Amino acid sequence: MLQQLALAAIIFQATTISQASGHGNIIVPKLTGDSDHEYYVGSPAGIIKMDELVGDKTYGEFYLGVDDWFTKNKIASLKQYITTYGTDIDKCGSTDMAGTPQPVPSDGYAQHDTLGTSHPGPCEIWCDDTRVFHDTNCAGKFAGQVPTKIPIDVSVCQASSEFIFYWLALHVKPWQVYINCALLDGKKAASSGSTNSTSPATTTTAPVAAPTEANIAMLKQVALVAALVTQAANLPTVFGHGNIIVPPPTGDSDHVYYFGGPAGTIDMPKIIGDASYGDYYEAVDEWFTKNGISSLKEYITTYGTNISECGNTLKDGTAEAIPSDGYAEHDTLGNSHPGPCEIWCDDTRVFNNTNCVTEFSGQSPAKIPIDTSKAGSPASILH
Repeated sequence: MLQQLALAAIIFQATTISQASGHGNIIVPKLTGDSDHEYYVGSPAGIIKMDELVGDKTYGEFYLGVDDWFTKNKIASLKQYITTYGTDIDKCGSTDMAGTPQPVPSDGYAQHDTLGTSHPGPCEIWCDDTRVFHDTNCAGKFAGQVPTKIPIDVSVCQASSEFIFYWLALHVKPWQVYINCALLDGKKAASSGSTNSTSPATTTTAPVAAPTEANIAMLKQVALVAALVTQAANLPTVFGHGNIIVPPPTGDSDHVYYFGGPAGTIDMPKIIGDASYGDYYEAVDEWFTKNGISSLKEYITTYGTNISECGNTLKDGTAEAIPSDGYAEHDTLGNSHPGPCEIWCDDTRVFNNTNCVTEFSGQSPAKIPIDTSKAGSPASILH
């Protein structure tokens, strides 16, 4: 009988690169992290529990439900919605408005590291009390753009002192609110002339891929095992790098809505030797071979300490179907960081790759082929 379906992954990141934990952040203008977020500022500013916001819309059309709700309830902006209905929302998220003053982008574009490959939902940018950009579904508006270039009205920001980015991510309930703030030095903006002085506030209808549901053969247990390896021991704990969505895991009691956070860390800089960031995965493969490590699972169980067996998911969660098309799906793996990943059904490895972000580059969700014949017959269950 099958025991579990598990995804094991090592994700590498360094303090000197743009990181995709959480759901990313503004990179132009440059942000200053608050005292608790020196290296990474992409975590949510808070959540809003309001299921009725999307009405009866399906995942790919949640943003349309939000737009309808805003109109019906006379909400003029995302900023107004957040300030009216949000509680315990950090005003600037993980950023510090009192940071180093930044010039207004002279080309007329703010930039976000991953918005174009993320989740549906409205976003907007304000310079002081004037909204300079708005769209009802920014992931659709800028689909595939990394980094994402967001047009802003330079003439307004040029005379402003505050830059604030708001985004409502509509991928899990409760809804996650992201806010980034930067102090502006408008006097230095657009000195060479702006190539974009207006901000079209268009409404996009491009849907973002929804999590699909698996069919047929019932599985009793689905588990996600993830390990995060960082280059520096003092790198702060990250919010997460997404999770398997097919088959859908069941979160543990502390992670009912979101369970994409790391299962733990392994402090072993030697595993990458003197390789550069983009070649880390090759160094890991060489280290595994040299040290007789036959799988990522073996490495994690051998060298990992205080690693949660199933991350933030339950081994005895809701029974799920084996994917009938032969593909497990991960929501953001194709737009994340380098590193090996593998999937196991019981004690059999059904997928392995030394660098999964390259293997599934740009896929959202990432479709991971698995050998369903090794996951049992349609009558088999995981237990």
